[in-house]
Amino acid sequence: MATTREAAGWDWKVLTTASAWRQLSVYLWPEIHKWARRIRWDVLGRPAFSEVSELLTLNLKMHHGAASAVASSKPELIEGAHADSLLYWIDEAKVVPNGTWDAIEGAFSGDRSDGLPEAFALAVSTPGPPTGRFYDIHRRAPGLEDWWARHVTLEEAIAAGRISREWAEQRRRQWGEDSALFANRVLGDFHASDEDSVIPLAWVEAAVERWHAWNDAGRSPLEGKRVRGVDVARAGGDSTVIAHRLGSCIAELEVHDRGDTMQTTARVQAALGDGAVPVVDSIDVVDRLRELRELRVPVLPYTGAAKTRGRTRDGEHGFVNVRIGGDVAAG
Repeated sequence: MATTREAAGWDWKVLTTASAWRQLSVYLWPEIHKWARRIRWDVLGRPAFSEVSELLTLNLKMHHGAASAVASSKPELIEGAHADSLLYWIDEAKVVPNGTWDAIEGAFSGDRSDGLPEAFALAVSTPGPPTGRFYDIHRRAPGLEDWWARHVTLEEAIAAGRISREWAEQRRRQWGEDSALFANRVLGDFHASDEDSVIPLAWVEAAVERWHAWNDAGRSPLEGKRVRGVDVARAGGDSTVIAHRLGSCIAELEVHDRGDTMQTTARVQAALGDGAVPVVDSIDVVDRLRELRELRVPVLPYTGAAKTRGRTRDGEHGFVNVRIGGDVAAG
């Protein structure tokens, strides 16, 4: 669009978004730069994009239009885009929130099939669990029939040289051909991970991306409740682990060799210097902490073997105990 609409003198705009800002800055836009260097500019009849004034780090600025990156977590930045020719590029679309999709759909209200203005959207992703707007598009849910869905098969990826057959076979042996990982990453199929694990794979991936964003931003100060989760070693080669939680983020994990009750109590007390609330899974350590006169925060006990009323997301199944159900005493 940048070259064809610019050559035609049309007002154009391209907005790129993804599941996380890091996906745009580390993967998508560097890929755009790479392919821009491979364009046959002599065929197009114009000089290559200038990396000083046109093709910038996360922008392409030309006389009649521009392309830019927008975070998918801020739908309000996507709303209100106007141009004679409009394109949305949605990368890693499987976990882009519905609010962003709705904002993009709203921009199509002025699209005409017989001329300008025109509006397009391109959504690209490896599949994930069978949920969300990207999945609904592929299953042709009511109201989404105007999207054209294309499934790239394993054989097509091998023929294109993007995947080797040996790698695919090795992953089949490693992950199992019935696993969500194999279906999502190798076959390119939607597959729920719930039967493979308590925590869905998509949640883990989203959490990792949030950590990368925080880390890339220089580990900016976090806000929210300060909690120390304490998993006390009991037998064998177990270690005592103290999790430093700030708001919804686990900022640090302290790992200590197994010690007696007094040693563990001292370690937990030392970790509470910023007024954090301890959540401890050993009643002996809880009792010792509560006896400390200088400790001015409540000590919350956590018993992994305790009963829980927690249920699966569909409400169909319960859990044997708190440890499996994932209840958190600190709330």
